[in-house]
Parts: sequence; C-alpha cells; structure tokens
Amino acid sequence: MKQNWKTAVYTGWLLPFLFAATFMGLWIVDIVVPTLKGGNFNALYDLNKIRYLDISLGATIIGFTWLSYVVIRIAKKEYCSSTHDSLPHSDRDSTKTLRWR
Repeated sequence: MKQNWKTAVYTGWLLPFLFAATFMGLWIVDIVVPTLKGGNFNALYDLNKIRYLDISLGATIIGFTWLSYVVIRIAKKEYCSSTHDSLPHSDRDSTKTLRWR
C-alpha cells in the first residue's frame, strides 16, 4: 500500500497538466476557431461563461508546484543516500541520522 501512495505522489503531477491541456483544447475549439472564422471574440467569451485560460493557468501552477515538490523530494533522498554512502565505515552508525549541513 505504501508503494502505491509513493507512486501516486510521484506521478500525480501529471493530472493537473492533463486537466490544463484539456481546457486549452476546449478554449481552442470553442473560442479560437470560431474567432478565426469571423466570430466576435467578446461575444463568444460571454456565450460560453467558462474562463478557460484562468482554469488552465491555475491547473498549470498546481502541476508545477507538485512537480517541484517531487523533484526536491527525490533530490533530498539522493543527497542523503550519497552522503551516507560516502562516510567511512567507522562513522556509519545505524543509530545516527543524517542531517542537512
């Protein structure tokens, strides 16, 4: 069960990006294409009542925040394990914990 949770944390950042990409696609289909065909941009925005770009931006910010968390977590784990491996055997005590310097 713990492995499933770790996988969800490490790959969950993809969901906000997929959500943002979906809303960008909807914006293109509902707003951009009709505007290019001669429609009024403001009238189309008022007709749909959905703020596609705001929702996409919010989801993208959430995705980048989540991705940053995952990268920092992986880097911290790699740093701690590489510091632990580089210690001499006499300094490697299982009761000691590694700390950031």
